[in-house]
Amino acid sequence: MRETFNGAIHELEQPVNLLDAAVSMLEHRHKANPDLAPLLAALREARDQGRSSLDKLGAAIPDSLAQAALPLNLNQLLRDAITLSTPQLLAQGIVIDWQPQPDLPTVTGQASRLCGMLKQLIDNAIDAMSLGHIEQRELCIATQVSNGMARIDIIDSGPGIPADLAVKVFEPFFSTKPATSGCRGMGLPMVHEVVVQHHGSVHIDLATRHGCHIVVELPISGPRSL
Repeated sequence: MRETFNGAIHELEQPVNLLDAAVSMLEHRHKANPDLAPLLAALREARDQGRSSLDKLGAAIPDSLAQAALPLNLNQLLRDAITLSTPQLLAQGIVIDWQPQPDLPTVTGQASRLCGMLKQLIDNAIDAMSLGHIEQRELCIATQVSNGMARIDIIDSGPGIPADLAVKVFEPFFSTKPATSGCRGMGLPMVHEVVVQHHGSVHIDLATRHGCHIVVELPISGPRSL
């Protein structure tokens, strides 16, 4: 809900700013042309109502609820995320290649946030493989310990992401999906926010030539506060 409200505020700020600029321009012209008074008044009212709506939206953003950070089993969180996305996986005929490290150490975090982040990555992979004419639809999900971090690899057989967009896709309101998809470009920014909140990192592995390879690394359980 917080992300939806923030997205709506961002979308509305641009037209309100344009109205503000139009009002400033007309205020200068109004001195030489009094006939512009009705138009100026209408624009001022529209601008003020827009600002009022933005203020109301800002006040309506729910407070971030504090959630306990606990030692978590990433393999279990991934299984939960896969289960939540199973209907879409079956509908798209996607085969899962599940390769968990059995003795994966725990990570300290907020279960609902991490599970939501993992489901977002899985759903992104599903969308990527369903948009094009891809005959072999496979999703590989693996966990391991790498460089002292718990690592998650999510690799799909979709069209992939161009190297020059590998960083930009984590920016809010940017999407490589078609405009007709209705995507607002908030999925990967949310993923990035959650991973950073848990003192980890997320990136696209450009060494993988086919499909998209997302790498998430999270610190193994320790006395960190979120």
